[in-house]
Amino acid sequence: MKKVLLIVLALLTLGSTLVVNAQKKEKKEKKELKWEWDGTKSGNETIDKYLLTIDTLYNRVISYRDSIDSFEYRDTVINIKGKDYKVAYMLNHEGQLVTQGQINSQFMEATLDGMNLVLDMTSAGLESATAALALPQLGLNALKFAKYVKGGPAVISQGIKTVKTIRGKWQSNLRDWRGTKTSALTKEQVASLGYFSDEWIKKYYKCIRISPVDSQSEKYIAYQETQKDKTEEEKAKDAEGWVKDIEGREVAQAKTREENENITDEDFEKMMKDA
Repeated sequence: MKKVLLIVLALLTLGSTLVVNAQKKEKKEKKELKWEWDGTKSGNETIDKYLLTIDTLYNRVISYRDSIDSFEYRDTVINIKGKDYKVAYMLNHEGQLVTQGQINSQFMEATLDGMNLVLDMTSAGLESATAALALPQLGLNALKFAKYVKGGPAVISQGIKTVKTIRGKWQSNLRDWRGTKTSALTKEQVASLGYFSDEWIKKYYKCIRISPVDSQSEKYIAYQETQKDKTEEEKAKDAEGWVKDIEGREVAQAKTREENENITDEDFEKMMKDA
C-alpha cells in the first residue's frame, strides 16, 4: 500500500508540474479541451462522483461552445446621393443577418449559461484534492484512475478559459454594435433618404443600423483615402454593390419567442439586471 501511495503521489506531482509548464507556454501554444474518461467506474464513491462531475462539465462546455452562435460585427461606409453613411450589421456563423432581438437573446444566453458553468467548474475544482486523496483506496487500480483524476483540473481550467473566450468575443462585438445605437437613423429617417424601398426597409431595418459618418474617426479618414480618386458614379455603384450583398443574405430565423419579439436594448438591460 505504501508503494502504491508513493506512485500515485508521483503521478499527481508530475501532473501538477505539467499543468504549470503548460500554463507558461499558453501564449505560444493553443491548448484544446480534452477529456478521455471512458465511463468506467472505480467502485470508490468519492472518485466516481468526481469523474462523473468532470465528465458532465466537459460535455456542458462542448455544448456551450457549439450552441452559442458567435455573431460577427461588420460595418462599412456607403455613399447615398452624394453623402456618406455608416452601415453596421451582425452576421451569424452561416453569414445570415441577425436582428437586434436575436443579438440580445444570444448574448444573454452566452452570459448567463457561461456564468453558471464557471461557477459549477469552480465548485468542482474544490473536490479535486479530495478525489486525489481517495486514490490509494483503490489499491493497484489507483494507477488506472490516477490519469483521469489528474485530468480533472485540466478540464476545469481549460473549460473556464473556453467560456471566457466566447464571452470575450461576444462582449467585443456587442460593444461595437451598441456603439452605433445613439447616432442610428430611425426607420422614418431611413425612408426619407429616398434610396431604399419600403419593402427593403421593412425587411432589413431590424438588422441594419444606418448613421451619419463620424468625420473625425480614424477609420473614416482611412476610408476617404481609398475614395479620393473615385467618381460619384463609382461611389454609387459601390453602394449598389453593398445593397445587393445584403439582399443576397438571408435573415436568420428566430429560435425563441423572445427573439421573435425583438428584445429591445432597454428590455435586455432590465433582464440582465434582474438575473
